[in-house]
Amino acid sequence: ESLPPLDVLVESDTWMAIKGPLSMPTRVQGDWKAYPHLCSKDVWKKQMGPRAALFEAFLERFSISIYECPVCKEAGRGMRGTFEGHCAGPAHFKHLARLLHDDVPVSDLRQGMWEEKRVRGGAIRYNYADGVIEMCKGISPPDNGFSPGRVGALPGGACMDTALSPYSPPMPFTQGG
Repeated sequence: ESLPPLDVLVESDTWMAIKGPLSMPTRVQGDWKAYPHLCSKDVWKKQMGPRAALFEAFLERFSISIYECPVCKEAGRGMRGTFEGHCAGPAHFKHLARLLHDDVPVSDLRQGMWEEKRVRGGAIRYNYADGVIEMCKGISPPDNGFSPGRVGALPGGACMDTALSPYSPPMPFTQGG
């Protein structure tokens, strides 16, 4: 499995979801306990490793490497080995867990957890909390802040994750008044 080239994306200058979240919350506005991939080191490793590998392999096409992990840097630690091995590892999982607080929605925390790289023809980004991969064709992707990827990233409106398509990130819950 690999990520598509940027030129096959349907729209330009818009973040498009290529890979959806590793798991969906079991409750609206759920904290880390509501996301199955965040509740077990084994599940984390099994799911996040391959996702990080896709991101890393795409960057390798452009001779781009990642040498620093902002999640682990926050904890005063560095990154060892490959991006895939690091992100799937127990130390990274432990450091990420320290950033995901009880009773704070992951949908809020994930907003500041993007690894974004500009490449020839656009940009790509990876979310450390949920494994989402988004791509943007063109020279001016939106700011690095939260911008949920749009459905229909590929021709025909397809998202690469057929099991998750159409992808829509968890939306904030509001009570009617």
